[in-house]
This record gives sequence, structure tokens and C-alpha cells, in this order.
Amino acid sequence: MSFEKSSRNIPLNAGNVTILRAECQQRNGKWRWSSIILDAFVGSVDGDFRVGGWNFTTNATNVRLCGGTLLVALLRIDGSKYVPAASDLSLYIENIDGHLTAVNIPPDTFVVSPSF
Repeated sequence: MSFEKSSRNIPLNAGNVTILRAECQQRNGKWRWSSIILDAFVGSVDGDFRVGGWNFTTNATNVRLCGGTLLVALLRIDGSKYVPAASDLSLYIENIDGHLTAVNIPPDTFVVSPSF
């Protein structure tokens, strides 16, 4: 199930990396805070988000979350120009028993422990 249906208080922290946080409901009904580093599985190519890539934040500015699940940013293209881009995180992140978890990511490109 998409994370936003069983999560609340969903801030996005963009710095050297972009981190999605949420208070996620567990199977027992209790709530716990969880976070996921988006740069571990989201990249940018030619001004578009690429799920299965990594480290999009280095090519992004004005990173924000719209409507709870839509990742929006200006992404660098051609080295200096920025273009608007968006990606629906609900397609790639689930709340699994209180833990934000990346899903539907190509296994050969998923970065388990990036060195940011």
C-alpha cells in the first residue's frame, strides 16, 4: 500500500541529500517516525527524475513535496539551465509496518548504502 494512506506528518528535508520523513502506522495501530533517503534510489537525467538512479539532489534546487506524495524540483540540464520536474513517490515508497520502504525499484540500480 502506498505510504500516504497509512502515514501522517510528512515533511521533506532537502540538504546535501533529500530525506522523506513520516509518522507511519504500524500493524498494531501505533505510530512511529520513519525516514528514507530519496537520493539512494532517485536520480536525475536530462532534467527528469529517474527512479533507479541516485543522488538527484546534487542537480536540484527548490526541492519540495506537493500534495503529500509528489516530489517536485527544478533539475539541472545542460550544466546550468534548470527545468521543472515531478515524480509521484507513492509509486515507489510504501509504509511496511511503520517503516518507509522503497519498492518497485530496478534491483540492478538500487543503491543500498550510498556514500553521500
